[in-house]
Amino acid sequence: MLTLEQLQFHKDKYAKLHSCVLATYKHEKQLLKEAKALNRDLLGEKIQVEKQAIRKAEEVAAFSSVEREKDRALKELAEGVDRDAVLAFEVTELQREYADLVAEKEAILAAHAQLIEPERVD
Repeated sequence: MLTLEQLQFHKDKYAKLHSCVLATYKHEKQLLKEAKALNRDLLGEKIQVEKQAIRKAEEVAAFSSVEREKDRALKELAEGVDRDAVLAFEVTELQREYADLVAEKEAILAAHAQLIEPERVD
């Protein structure tokens, strides 16, 4: 059987252990609360990172599309410049041919005019 002194000793020990257990539970509860808050924050950060990744992918796709459009426009421009040069050359050739034909026509008209003109007798 336990003496009063032993009983009091064990009561005190039990009270200490009980208060330690309660303090541990309280501390554990606080740590769990903090862990949940950190997990919420982490989830929010993950969502933000995912949104940024989606935005980045959209921007990269848009940039690629703009680059392709720019390349297509530059190709069209180069083709237009080439076509313009060819047409300018053709215009020059046609103008030269026209000038030659006008000169030939005037020469023919002058020759016909001499044939039609009566001869002078002196």
